[in-house]
Amino acid sequence: MDRIRRAHDFLRGETGLRYPFASRRFWVEAQDTSRHVYAELDDLVVTANKYGQMTFTQLLYGEIEYPDDMEFDDSEHKLAQSWTPVSGITINPLVQSGAACLTGTRTPTNALYGCYVGGDSPASIACAYELTDHQVETALSWEGSLLSPSRLA
Repeated sequence: MDRIRRAHDFLRGETGLRYPFASRRFWVEAQDTSRHVYAELDDLVVTANKYGQMTFTQLLYGEIEYPDDMEFDDSEHKLAQSWTPVSGITINPLVQSGAACLTGTRTPTNALYGCYVGGDSPASIACAYELTDHQVETALSWEGSLLSPSRLA
């Protein structure tokens, strides 16, 4: 989290945007083992760190792709309106203050996960929130993936 905060602060200062990561200027370089975040600042391509460097592979291959699971507005800065990181989960800053929700609902996935951790069965959660079993499983899977060791690395 500390590295993310430093990158956020650096890019906020460079772009003047309150939420620089929510701008269309960002994309990732797809590699077999990892993904690197880049930003376009004026005519420069920089990594999201204080050094503002491009990696050698990016210079050679240009294997850059924009995230296809985000929707952007029509403003000058092309700010993110919503993000669908996995099927059935949507993050929208105007819905539940940007908490991950089941797509098409205002039901935060962390609320469902909290019920589950508290001892409620997926079936009882579905009944209480008037959701399908599949929606509850999607929410629990999403929240569980956020806590997995591979995501924390």
